[in-house]
Parts: sequence; structure tokens; C-alpha cells
Amino acid sequence: MEDNVMVRTALLPLVLPYTRSELPAWGRMMALVGGAIDQGWPSTPLVRTRYKWTPYSVWLNLADMHERIVYFCGRHYDLGPQLALRNVLRPGDTFVDIGANIGLMTLLAAHAVGPTGVVYAFEPNPDCCERIRLHVTRNGLTQVHVHPVGLSDQDAMLSLTRETGSSVHGSFAPPPDEATVTARYAVPVRRGDDLLGRAPINRPMVIKIDVEGFECRTLRGLAATIERHTPIVLAEVVAGHLARAGSTVAELFDLMHGFGYTGCAIAIVRRWMRYRLHLVPVTTAETMPPAATDVLWTPANRP
Repeated sequence: MEDNVMVRTALLPLVLPYTRSELPAWGRMMALVGGAIDQGWPSTPLVRTRYKWTPYSVWLNLADMHERIVYFCGRHYDLGPQLALRNVLRPGDTFVDIGANIGLMTLLAAHAVGPTGVVYAFEPNPDCCERIRLHVTRNGLTQVHVHPVGLSDQDAMLSLTRETGSSVHGSFAPPPDEATVTARYAVPVRRGDDLLGRAPINRPMVIKIDVEGFECRTLRGLAATIERHTPIVLAEVVAGHLARAGSTVAELFDLMHGFGYTGCAIAIVRRWMRYRLHLVPVTTAETMPPAATDVLWTPANRP
């Protein structure tokens, strides 16, 4: 084990410039230094690195596989939503990050909306919330407001479970196997309309929702906000997550159509050395591309 750590330490300065440039086969380069193996990566102290597309720093737990990917490529591993946000957010906008995790999308949005904009980050996991606050404080982001709650269609206290495989991912849905649960928290959930009632109405709003299957309940609790602000909505749409939470993809589509929205599934196309955003119109659950996990929703009357 010590020999592996020494080899990795020696190779990292050579590998990181390649992986962070996302050159062909960067994932193999990451694997070369044991990036896919949890053993041997320390959980403390957190490691500081620059977050791609922003001037901000992030602090990462390299013992967590998901955060290790961020360390190697310099950004959140889910590329599509980030490209979408970079396309739709403008200085002065309002961004609502629901299911903010450790705040990576929050940082991306804070840079995009700038000091004249505002970012609301909602995250019920106390460990994640602590990291968001660290990122906000260390980067001096006065435009970011952190709320340690989940959003739903009614106020309640719910059980948030964390399962094997990640130290920062959690779900309100019942775990498929109790043996995989590594932590459980009792956390508050609130109606989004109650918390966003004072959001500035004279500026564009973008809402991102990634709540591991609870998207439908979250959207119902935002009905008044959606009617008042007609925001662009970026929502994760994963059939398995929705099923665990007692919902379906069809239910989510019906909700958004009821709000007067049309959707485009988010896809990525690589051309030469660059990734490009590709939007695929979707009208029903059956028209979702098999590999798509996120949908960008816009009001039907918006150009």
C-alpha cells in the first residue's frame, strides 16, 4: 500500500494536467494512478483545488470516488447540466440550487450570475451543507444564501439516508437494502414557495433540481414560484430514483406540462477536443433518450 501511495504521489503532477484538460482517455490516466480505487486515498485533510470555469477553490474529500473525479477533471462529473447552466445563466440572474450537495453547481452559478445576482442553495445533508458553507466563506460569495433544508410539497421532518459508495449522496427514498445504509439523519423539509416568496421578481430565474427521485414533490411545492417567475427549470429525470420515491417519469412530465412547459433532454456531443451541449426535444416519458438523465424545461411561450 505504501509503495502504491509513493508511486501515485510521484505520478500525480504528470497526470493531473492531462486529466484536467480532459484529453482523450483521461479516465484511463486517472485509473493509472489508482483513481478508481478507494483504498489509500485519505479522507482528511480536505484537498484544495481550482474549480473549472470559475476563479473559485473547492475542498475535496479524496476518499470519496465522486469527489476524486472532480479532483482529476476539475469539475463536477455530470457535464451536461453544467454546460446547460453556462448557456442560460447571465449576470444578475437568480439561481435556485435544490439538492446542492457540496455546492459545485452553486459555485458555477455564483460565477455566472456575479455579485449582482443571487444564488439560493438548498441542501438537507448536514455534512454537505457544512462543505457548501466552507466554499461560500472561503471564496467570499456574498451572493450565495445557504439553506440547510430539503424542499417538498409540505413541511415535515424526514429521514435522509446515506448509502455505501459515497459520503455525500443521500436520499429520502427507502433504501433498497438496509445493509447499504452508512448514515441516517432526521432533517427538515419545507415548501419552496414559502422560502422563495421574497425572491426578486424583476430578474430571470433558473431552478436546478437534483433530489434523488423527489423531484415531483419538490415541483409541487414550487407551483406558485413557477407561476410567478416562469423560471427555466433543469431537473434530473431518472426512472429508478423516481420509482423509489413513489413517482414516475410520466408524472413528472405531466406536472411540467401542467405548468405550461416544454422539455429538452440534455445530451453531450464531443467534437474534436471540446464537449458541446445537444438538446433533444422530448414530449413524453417514452421519448426520453435511453442515456439521458436530465431535462431542461422552458415555458412554452418563451422564444
